[in-house]
Amino acid sequence: MKPVSILLVLVTLPWTLWSQKGTREYVLVARRGNIAEIVDADSLRTFNRIQFDFLVERMSGGRDGRILNIDGYEGRTCCKHYRLDLGTAEMTAFVPADGPRYYGGPLISPDGRWSIRLKSFRGPALQMTDLREGGPARELIPPGLAPEDDSGNWNAQGAWSGDRFYLYVSRPDDPGFLWTLSPGAEFLAAGIPVAPFNEAPGCTRMLPAIKRLVAAGGDLLLFEPFGNREIGSRACDNLPGGAWKLDPATGRLDRQIAPELHFSTLISDPSQSELYGTVLAGAGNRGEPEQLVRLNAQDGRVMRSRNMGPGESLAITVGPLVEIPLGEMHVSLSAR
Repeated sequence: MKPVSILLVLVTLPWTLWSQKGTREYVLVARRGNIAEIVDADSLRTFNRIQFDFLVERMSGGRDGRILNIDGYEGRTCCKHYRLDLGTAEMTAFVPADGPRYYGGPLISPDGRWSIRLKSFRGPALQMTDLREGGPARELIPPGLAPEDDSGNWNAQGAWSGDRFYLYVSRPDDPGFLWTLSPGAEFLAAGIPVAPFNEAPGCTRMLPAIKRLVAAGGDLLLFEPFGNREIGSRACDNLPGGAWKLDPATGRLDRQIAPELHFSTLISDPSQSELYGTVLAGAGNRGEPEQLVRLNAQDGRVMRSRNMGPGESLAITVGPLVEIPLGEMHVSLSAR
């Protein structure tokens, strides 16, 4: 589909003024509203606020550090996709190349050679593509999983750590299995059973408990998200927060970090040297995420925190940007 040109209307300061030049890492913060922020990854200070005339679901940076990818609503439907060029102030609508139906976006290896896409709906599977040599994608299916039933479907997640890819498949009442893959793998052997965590006797689940995987500091971490779309997932108090370090060879949970924090989101920076999270404010495991935190990837110590205020959703990504416009911007969509 041919890109659709969009006219940007900028207010407050001209686009030609810049707060910073040269590549630097930023946290891109979006709510399920019309305001997004570009936040310095070290200080957590806002460099720029962007006001849209549509609701924004999430925002991420392009690989070259000059583009913002924005997913937004059209009426009540999500999502339309846009690219905002920070150098030229041009925004275009586009249709992403999502690959085969039911597969998610690509997870690219650190060397840029391998692309992996994951599928959960209608049975978990992994699709691996060699971007350097080309050729057809290879589909790998986790063996030995019990049939999906009313207790909930299997959910596939994954993360690169060094030159290995880790596939984690779980479902609401099952901590699931882990696979360690080398690039170019041709099949999946039996998965390593993962130890249960965040269990609480007598805790009633109103909604399925979801578990997430993240790689940072050479470790694999598992955590249960709270708030955002998982709001009210547990009808009980005093559930532990934090994240657990997972031994990929045995499936055991070695150590818990940041147990006092109930994460809604937990991600690593591109170098996987630091962790960034959105956290429920105050004590307990109920409510909505209001804090943005930067943590030491090794021990979970909070290096910096910032109150972002309440909101229905708080989505973050982190990555490098080359240039950041100075001041607040208002972006309006109208056909040229």
